[in-house]
Amino acid sequence: MSDKVSPQKHQPHIRDLSLIWMRKIMTFIDLQDIDKDGVIGYNDLMLLADRFGKLVKSEKSKNEHIEIHRKRHKILNESSEGPMTFKKQILKYWQLMDDPAIVEQWQKESSGFFKILDSKGNGYLSFDDFIVYWRVLGMDTRFARMQFDYVNTNQDGLITEEEFVKARVEYFTNTDPNNQNQDPLSIEYFPYSFEISLKSCFKLDFRRSEFLTT
Repeated sequence: MSDKVSPQKHQPHIRDLSLIWMRKIMTFIDLQDIDKDGVIGYNDLMLLADRFGKLVKSEKSKNEHIEIHRKRHKILNESSEGPMTFKKQILKYWQLMDDPAIVEQWQKESSGFFKILDSKGNGYLSFDDFIVYWRVLGMDTRFARMQFDYVNTNQDGLITEEEFVKARVEYFTNTDPNNQNQDPLSIEYFPYSFEISLKSCFKLDFRRSEFLTT
């Protein structure tokens, strides 16, 4: 971890986190928690690797993508005591964003996802390429254009690798409530999180109830 990390981020509490950031991470975890046990686990990641693997043409690329997901699992569970929980996973992401090595790993992951979506090898993603990412994750494609336009910073109708990587990493690391990368998916999956209160944010199910007293 960086020397500049505040004590709060070494021992974070849910009540101290940015609510906008939590909304994004809760959405992300829910989408990738395929078996709906409350966390992104190894089986979830292998299922995702298989889904994305069907988009690649070579066995080498498929194996590389599986390795990306294995590394994701290792990072999420490193130094974790006891079983992973929804709360622990959110706090883990909060701590990870201050580690330059992890941010670099997220950049590599994002680059890997970009290359899979760039099936023609053009070096950019059209909207049709971009929406594949949403379909693989089972997301509501009605909101895809909103995010595409945000990622496409120069508004030329094509997303470059640099734009894609920057936006994906920013999703995990930007806690600014005024930042526009707040994920339109939250509207679909966590509409009540716009209430911006702990009580409304975490009345999701019994796994989230622990937050109310944290």
